[in-house]
Amino acid sequence: MNKFNSISVVPHIPDRIKGLREIAYSFWNAWNPEVRSLFEDMNPYLWEIVQRNPVRFLKHISQKRLDKAASSEEYLDKYDQVYQKFNQYISDKKTYFYSNEVLDENEKENFLIAYFSAEFGLHESLPIYSGGLGILAGDHVKSASDLGIPLLGVGLLYRNGYFQQKINNQGWQESDYPEYDFADFSVVPIKNDQNEEIKISVTLPDGNLVAKVWKVQIMRSTILLLDTDIKENPPKFREITSQLYGGGQEMRIKQEILLGIGGVRAVRMAGYKPGVWHMNEGHSVFMALERIRELVEGKSLTFFEALEAVRAKTVFTTHTPVPAGNDAFPLHLMEKYFAHFWSRLSISRKEFLELGIEKDGDHNLFNLTVFALNMTAWHNGVSKLHGEVSRAMWKNAWYDIPVQEIPIDHVTNGIHLETWLNNDMRAMYDEYLQDWKFNIPNKDFWKKLEDIPDKVLWNVTNKMKKSMVEFIHQRIKLQRERNGETIEQLREIESILDPDTLTIGFARRFATYKRATLLLRNLDRLKNIITNSERPVQFVFAGKAHPADKPGQELIKRIYEITREEPFKDKIVFLENYDMEVARYLVSGVDIWLNTPRRPHEASGTSGQKVPVNGGVNFSVLDGWWVEGYNGNNGWVIGDGREYENTNIQDTVDAVSFYDTLEKEIIPLYYERNEEGLPGGFIKVMRHSMKTCIPEFNTHRMLIDYLNKLYIPAYQYGQLLKGDDYKNAKELSSWKRKIRAEWEAVRINTETQYNQGDEIPVDMEIDFTATLFAGDIDPEYLSVELYFARYNIHNEMEGYEIFPMELEKQTLHNTYIYRGKAKLPERGRYDYSIRVIPHNELLAHKHDTALIRWLDN
Repeated sequence: MNKFNSISVVPHIPDRIKGLREIAYSFWNAWNPEVRSLFEDMNPYLWEIVQRNPVRFLKHISQKRLDKAASSEEYLDKYDQVYQKFNQYISDKKTYFYSNEVLDENEKENFLIAYFSAEFGLHESLPIYSGGLGILAGDHVKSASDLGIPLLGVGLLYRNGYFQQKINNQGWQESDYPEYDFADFSVVPIKNDQNEEIKISVTLPDGNLVAKVWKVQIMRSTILLLDTDIKENPPKFREITSQLYGGGQEMRIKQEILLGIGGVRAVRMAGYKPGVWHMNEGHSVFMALERIRELVEGKSLTFFEALEAVRAKTVFTTHTPVPAGNDAFPLHLMEKYFAHFWSRLSISRKEFLELGIEKDGDHNLFNLTVFALNMTAWHNGVSKLHGEVSRAMWKNAWYDIPVQEIPIDHVTNGIHLETWLNNDMRAMYDEYLQDWKFNIPNKDFWKKLEDIPDKVLWNVTNKMKKSMVEFIHQRIKLQRERNGETIEQLREIESILDPDTLTIGFARRFATYKRATLLLRNLDRLKNIITNSERPVQFVFAGKAHPADKPGQELIKRIYEITREEPFKDKIVFLENYDMEVARYLVSGVDIWLNTPRRPHEASGTSGQKVPVNGGVNFSVLDGWWVEGYNGNNGWVIGDGREYENTNIQDTVDAVSFYDTLEKEIIPLYYERNEEGLPGGFIKVMRHSMKTCIPEFNTHRMLIDYLNKLYIPAYQYGQLLKGDDYKNAKELSSWKRKIRAEWEAVRINTETQYNQGDEIPVDMEIDFTATLFAGDIDPEYLSVELYFARYNIHNEMEGYEIFPMELEKQTLHNTYIYRGKAKLPERGRYDYSIRVIPHNELLAHKHDTALIRWLDN
């Protein structure tokens, strides 16, 4: 029988270095090697044991080592330099945001973005992320901090995080959910003025859910995280924040209610006043409902007046390029969780549910993306191609409006460069590219990469590759020991991978559309490539499949089996438990980054963007960001950019393209050496990759795009509708209601006709006359336009021209004559028509009403 009680004794940080605690809770270690060295230098072994977590490190380091550091002049000099830089960073007002001239000083002081995301990938020591969406959110927050853009993140704090992946000796993925101690994380509870922990509550059908609010500080940025694993909740509620993307639809809707509705309440209770609200995917869409409820109950606005005020300053980013990937709940589930809510909003069940039902979709499902599009005035995809795909996917929400004009913009994703930059490459930049940290999006600056000698660049990349191989050996040894493999099998590890061999990496979520096994379609051809004694190739794989994704797990098993078979053994490896640490080694250690999605299913992808900053090169299907990134000289493409209805044909075509390009272009270029013994041609491609990708595909550029294209317009538009007790929101709501009621009566026709055989010279003015029947709508609120769609020789639309028509006179009651001239700037075949669109200076954009009337034929 245990007769002892347990206490925990923690070390005392000497006053001379007490700033270590502040730095530990700042997450600066995630992208600053000088900060990491402050902790690592005291005890390198412990630093690795605690997974480079400075908070946990300070809990477990011995008092003796702390005291030794505090009395070491060498350590104190380093500490003083880092702590001074830390304070300068926090207090510096000479940031990109504060130098922006669009906002005045008062607007800057009141500017704050609330950024809601179901996951945040800041560092492996805070495991509340699963993959690309979370990593992007973490990089988004870091760049906001670097640029001085006021941003408040809102998310959930998961007790078990996302699963830890183990691969057993049959190759099957096993999912482990460790229970984390939040005292080990860089999180602190938020307290009110009475020193009480802040807790919010949300009403669910089976009780009142309570959540504790934690705070994460990421230098200048802050994230609020909600936690339901507290004593006030019954077990069924405590598990709501246990797992990221765990459970079925009921668990999902509870998490999303907590994130959206609870997140807004946490923001309010913590004292923040955002002027812009950003939904990073549809998981947080219910935040709009809560803010509408606040205005209905607190400001006596109608639901539709409040909707105008809320959507005016809300941004929605969609990350999903396929309809099946969008969250949708059965109507009975929505009724169960929201029947009480729509009564508080003073709208009917029908009015509420129509906001989330896709017009030509399943009318028994409430689609969160459709709902998000209706709840927001500002929408974007995450790459140029994804913007096009999204406009086509959701065109029914803007029925009859040309897909090119649908108001879904794009902001191409990027990476937080310093987070993903290897220390060895950073040292090279510091030596040859002074001030690179202040010129990340500056394309001209990165032309200076030409000044770095080939040998220097090649030696750095080789050093990083050797580090990656050593890391892989360590990880595979741990895996094989756990699986009880023999001494002979453990000895084999040293022969896995050769640092002098062309190395190709593939690491990402194992979803079937990403086609991880594409290179296995012709094993004989792959065998010849791998076993070529003079010019061999080796592959490194990593990635998780969702625990419910059995086809994805089958892909992992297939690759694992290949890694244990001759002749692929030692030449192809699979690393388990892909996380940010594994990613950093792979993106800096491989020569080539492979990406094989089935186009156009990759919204953006950011793993490949992490490679050029470390000197690597992409070899990818023309999908996602690579459509914009590839220029013919900075990497290689798989396939021809076409999309096939038959996926088997597409897979075959892309596999042949993969083998051909690898054998005929990449391998010869890599192994061809010049008089210095260097692969001059391959280094040239590396340099092109770095010069073109680094300044473009980073989150500094991305945040600047968000700020100028979405955040500032949303802030200013929100202020416009909010002013004078929401006068403009009320006026706009009333106007839209009248327009919709009268729209059926609107008609347009013309007697001006140009025939198919007519030939019209470029830039010749063409006259048109049209008759508008406006119903009871004042023509002041209608725009009449000439519309010309231009087609190429393949009968594909390649552009359009719009020319306004002017009101000439009224002829009969509600009947008006319009005249206009068109001057077409380019030759080609055009289809033309005349159209009418509602017009109001208070609209966020031209097609905000989603109403249009075309010429009667």
